[in-house]
Amino acid sequence: MAPIEEKVKRLLSKHFDENEIIFEDNPDGRVSAIIVSEKFVDVDDLQRQEIIWNLFYNEISKVERWQIIGFIAATPAEYKRLLVPDF
Repeated sequence: MAPIEEKVKRLLSKHFDENEIIFEDNPDGRVSAIIVSEKFVDVDDLQRQEIIWNLFYNEISKVERWQIIGFIAATPAEYKRLLVPDF
C-alpha cells in the first residue's frame, strides 16, 4: 500500500468503519475509494463530499491532494443499486 493510501485510510477510519471503505486499485498510485455508510442517509452529495474532505483539511499537503482522484459516497441502498441497476 502506498504511503498516501495508508494516510487516507487512517484519516477516513477516524470517521467511518473500516469495512465501509472500498479502495479502488489504481496502477498509477493515486487514491480513490467508495465509502458506503449509513451516515450518508438524508445527506446530499455536496455535504457528503464536505464530510469526507474535511477529514483531510489540516492533515494532508497540497502535493498529497493531487494524489487523490476522489471519493464516491453512498448509502448501502444506493451502493446496492450501483451494483445491480434496475432496468
